Amino acid sequence: PNCPKNVVVTSNIISNAGSYGIFSVNSREGEDPSNITISNNTIQNCKLEGIRVINGLDMTISGNTVTDCGIGIRDQSVNSVVASNVATNNDTGFVVKSGGPSVIDSNISLNNTLNWNIAQITAGKQMTNNTGFFGASIEEYAARTFSQKVTIAANSSNQIIALNFRNDFRFTI
Repeated sequence: PNCPKNVVVTSNIISNAGSYGIFSVNSREGEDPSNITISNNTIQNCKLEGIRVINGLDMTISGNTVTDCGIGIRDQSVNSVVASNVATNNDTGFVVKSGGPSVIDSNISLNNTLNWNIAQITAGKQMTNNTGFFGASIEEYAARTFSQKVTIAANSSNQIIALNFRNDFRFTI
């Protein structure tokens, strides 16, 4: 009962936060936040992360602008939609990690030290129409055997580092 559900965080301006701009995580073992929308926020100058979502279910992160943070947006949720966000001048623009089937679409990641860190992704992730893939790290965990494909397609650049794909992982530009 203590875990957030059916929450909308929208149209806020957050700056100079000590650690996180917006942070959603499970509050009790076995309970995950669900049906949370984080949209149209402007976040800047957070020491750690602008938006961080861990262990969420049915999350929507859209239309946010995150600048000058450690990590712009980190998504570690299941059945999430991360779309039309902009991350600039961060240490890392986007971290896409773990979770299950999700759509990562039409995000802009520019002028970050590392634009994308894609790690420990699982089957069903679809990453399409994103920009900033000229500075990306795609890590080993994606190489596990999947019953469904992980798709990274139609993104802005083919200069990706740390490719360790095997099995049923599909990467197209």
